Amino acid sequence: MKTEITTKGYKVTDSNMKCREYQYEVGKRFKQTGGLELCESGFHFCPIANDCFNYYSFISTNRVFEIIAYGDIQTNGDKCCTNDIEFLRELTWLEVLT
Repeated sequence: MKTEITTKGYKVTDSNMKCREYQYEVGKRFKQTGGLELCESGFHFCPIANDCFNYYSFISTNRVFEIIAYGDIQTNGDKCCTNDIEFLRELTWLEVLT
């Protein structure tokens, strides 16, 4: 039996749970076909929630989610991307700030 490699992380979306016109949903897994490249293609996330705000505005209408990234993952510093992501739950602002 093959064990799937996973990485836990955090992703920011807008108030409608969209990012780059991609509509996400808690409890669902999303897969992308094609190339995977940081800042170009793939589902981007950070391993630490606060690092997300190096790339997104720290405004109350943005939402932060705990995610699991599966399989292929590229990392450069505090930014990662994957072609296979699952949204676990939304974090409260108190969780993000602490």
